[in-house]
Amino acid sequence: ASCVISRLERNYGISLPLIERDYIAYALEVADIQGFTDMEAKLFCQSRSMELCRFTVKIASLMEDITGRELKKDDYFVESLFLQLRSMIGRRKYELKLRNPLVRQARQKYQDIFVAVHGVVVFVEKELGIVMNEEEICSLVLLLGGALLRGNAVVDVCIICNYYGIGSAHILKQKLEREIKDLNIVAEFSVRDLMQVRKCSCDLIISAVPIENPFHGRPVVLVEELLLDYDIDAVEAALKKIRKKKMHGKALAGLFETKRELFSEELVWFDMKGDDKYSVITAMCEQLADKGFVTENFQKSAISREKKLPTGIGQKMAIPYGDAVYVIRSVVAVAFLEKELPWS
Repeated sequence: ASCVISRLERNYGISLPLIERDYIAYALEVADIQGFTDMEAKLFCQSRSMELCRFTVKIASLMEDITGRELKKDDYFVESLFLQLRSMIGRRKYELKLRNPLVRQARQKYQDIFVAVHGVVVFVEKELGIVMNEEEICSLVLLLGGALLRGNAVVDVCIICNYYGIGSAHILKQKLEREIKDLNIVAEFSVRDLMQVRKCSCDLIISAVPIENPFHGRPVVLVEELLLDYDIDAVEAALKKIRKKKMHGKALAGLFETKRELFSEELVWFDMKGDDKYSVITAMCEQLADKGFVTENFQKSAISREKKLPTGIGQKMAIPYGDAVYVIRSVVAVAFLEKELPWS
């Protein structure tokens, strides 16, 4: 904020009063930063929020545990998570509401992701001392969903080089891995080994020698062995097409494995009776407390949470939960209701 204020005063020859300075600081604090124009700006922002940087890594690790996917290696995901948490904290601090028009669609389409994110939300609320609304939760859902889909669209590539053999192919491999992300190079060949290329399972062939395109059903990108800038552009364009094809129509359900140890037969109830959603939540919480999974205060926190933010996610499903501070052992309890009840 001080940098913006100094530039405004210098460019326009004015002196901003304190109330205007405070407003600029407030606006920047709650702003949604989409990215950084240069590395210096990124490092400056992160250096001013080192605690949040460390907290972001904790959240990414928690999401890794829940989904079973390596999310901390996704630089775009981690950076976007940091920026999203930064703006969310500012909005909650000033009690501003984020309008997210995708909430309804996300709840209907990405139920699995909502379940995963709700586990993270409990931790975020406890650590930051805030209550996340439905729009903020949806933003995390979309961010995690995008990371899961990107991880599911890694492209397998094989490399073909000239007669110089594997040595030149290895050099090209190192350059490709350094310049291009989400590339899995599965094999390296010389032009003498084209018969073996036909047996190689890959999505794309990157060749430093002219060959038929497509080559046995696989698209080919012809590059220089020194991998020039226009070669990188051509490879990235081909990768974009392949990823789009692989991700087209791909459902997010099933992109991560369920933690089996969270479930137990004794915590699954069929034909549960209840006059309303609060009686159902109360009955489930009492069972959890009786079995030693939560303390008695967990019920009050779950009811209070439900009143502030209904937990229905569509398709006749809801995921109520309480404050993590009252949890003795993390588990998932499941109830199938005897009759439908209004929830959200």
